[in-house]
Amino acid sequence: TNNNMRKVIARRLTESKSSVPHFYSTVEIELDNILALRKKLAAKDIKVSVNDLIIRGSALALRDVPEINASYSKSGVKMSDS
Repeated sequence: TNNNMRKVIARRLTESKSSVPHFYSTVEIELDNILALRKKLAAKDIKVSVNDLIIRGSALALRDVPEINASYSKSGVKMSDS
């Protein structure tokens, strides 16, 4: 059932959170241009969220600078192919 699936998901998320190292990075950014673009799009009945635009920008940055798609491992920095 849906309830059992939710329990499994919750358990696995908890396991992941406690067994895998996590680190968080916070950056303050100026959103004036994003908010202006969102307003222009809204005037054309195109609804996008700030999150939509940030994800789009992240995807374009990853495409243009694939070296940022990396992770840390015991042997050092591991570059991802995708």
